[in-house]
Amino acid sequence: MTNALRGFASLLGLTLSISALTLLSSCGGGGASVNPDTGGPVSIFPQAGLFFAGVPSIITISGSNPPYSLSSGDPTILPVPAITNQNKVTVVPNQPGVVDTGLAPGALPVKSVGVFVRGQNGTTAQTTIQVAQNFLISYGSRIVSPLCPAPTGATSTTVTACAGNPGVVTFAPVTNGILQGGKQFRVCAIVGDFQFFDVPTNTRLQCIVVTSDHLGQVIAPFVVNNGAPTQLAIFRIQDVATGVYTDTVFTINGPGAVPPSTLTAIPQTISFTGRNGNECGTGSADVFVFGGQPPFQVFNSDSAHITVQPTSTGANPPRFTITVTTPNPPCLQAEPVVITDATGARVTVSVTTQLGTSPPTSPLTVAPNSITLACGQTGSVSVAGGSGNFFANSTDQQVQVLVSGNTVSISRLTGDTFTHVSPATVSVTDGATIATVQANIPVLCP
Repeated sequence: MTNALRGFASLLGLTLSISALTLLSSCGGGGASVNPDTGGPVSIFPQAGLFFAGVPSIITISGSNPPYSLSSGDPTILPVPAITNQNKVTVVPNQPGVVDTGLAPGALPVKSVGVFVRGQNGTTAQTTIQVAQNFLISYGSRIVSPLCPAPTGATSTTVTACAGNPGVVTFAPVTNGILQGGKQFRVCAIVGDFQFFDVPTNTRLQCIVVTSDHLGQVIAPFVVNNGAPTQLAIFRIQDVATGVYTDTVFTINGPGAVPPSTLTAIPQTISFTGRNGNECGTGSADVFVFGGQPPFQVFNSDSAHITVQPTSTGANPPRFTITVTTPNPPCLQAEPVVITDATGARVTVSVTTQLGTSPPTSPLTVAPNSITLACGQTGSVSVAGGSGNFFANSTDQQVQVLVSGNTVSISRLTGDTFTHVSPATVSVTDGATIATVQANIPVLCP
């Protein structure tokens, strides 16, 4: 072969190699694949999702680059991994013990939980997941006792249970939103003078097993003991297959029971504002309950963020101090604190926190910041600045504090059984800042 032919063959081979490489590149062969879930601002899906407790569900993360940082607004209900390298995270929600306030009667019981994600590039996103109660025996459990008379002095009061009379517990078991027919449940008397009635054996038992009918309805009959005094009782409904259960508190009326009281809480709504735009409000507020019969008890829906002292008291009127100590978002949205009395009456105090504003409002001040009170005497101080929404509490149980607008009334109560410390401290807060008043009081007011 001549040199010319050899040169032509080499040029032809080089041309074919370049063509082949170009073709491979255009067809994707040997090229880098692109993950559509990475790059750009981070996002999280679903937005406003609905997950059922106990059922594995997927949260999808897109944008930015892994690893991703995750956090849950309530990790006890919706746990998520702190760090993940995956774009799809499988979570299994736990059964929520409390649900959102303001749900319509018969609505699906859900608890809203915020989920937050941060990408490697510093961008953030969040979503709200509604966690629905599964095996939803609290979906509508109710008590009917048609033979119970109205309490003494009442004419139209519906009584759930009463001494010496039968009644029934009815409920509709639901799994993933579907009524469950042919499902077995164990129903037990946990606290109280009553037993469930086992129809096949015609006997009273502490626990019976019942099966939902083809429509998904369950009826469990019970009988209250003769002469049972007025009391709070508890029954438990447990799914036999899984062990999931829920407890329900109800009132048994004794012979000649008085009608339920009417309770009034002051204040009935509490709201704390954070110090800045990154913090939710914190603080303490005293709540007074008027009406009703002691003892009084507190049922706190969110013990992780809210504390209430005392949890029960025989005082009348009672004073409860509600405290929020956690400034981390998400803020509280009308979390209920329920107060009950000996007759079964109840009143709900709503606790809300919100992010602060930047720059902060004018400083919170009180005038005067010292006050002297005699036994049974009431004085007042004025509050200025802050957010304009004020709450107060006292270090002394015999120093009563009530807030009305920009005025705080402070009273030295009588009826002491022990010596008090003077001066007492009254704290006034708008949820972001606190001002104090020194209350000079007698150490003993018999």
